[in-house]
Amino acid sequence: CGHSIRGVPVRSVSCGDGLHAINSSSIAQEVWHAMRLAERRTLYVATNMDCSDMRLAVVARMLSTRAVRTVCAKEALWEALAVEGQADGGATPAAEVQRNYFASLVEQEVAARAHTFVGSKYSTWTDTVRGMRLAAGKP
Repeated sequence: CGHSIRGVPVRSVSCGDGLHAINSSSIAQEVWHAMRLAERRTLYVATNMDCSDMRLAVVARMLSTRAVRTVCAKEALWEALAVEGQADGGATPAAEVQRNYFASLVEQEVAARAHTFVGSKYSTWTDTVRGMRLAAGKP
């Protein structure tokens, strides 16, 4: 896996280098700009990362300086989507995939119905949400 811009190698989330490829300050700035225009102060984070991920914590801390509350409910959603195989405290790999899939569907629906949506470049998940929003007449 190797991505480049004008022949210069760049770090890439899709190549498994999310730690270095995600620029927290630019994400926080883009989100703040969208929230300011929409006059909103609560951000729901739909992510394939754990809510306790340090990168999310950095973005949340940056936004909190602008009085923005960040909500990441993935763990609560996972609990609500309990699947077979979790009785012993752990789920089978197939159950984990199923749980993640259904959690993603719920989060896509939340994002599609939200007042404002900020997605990721080159993301099929984002493209799906944008398509749902377009069909519903939302920006």
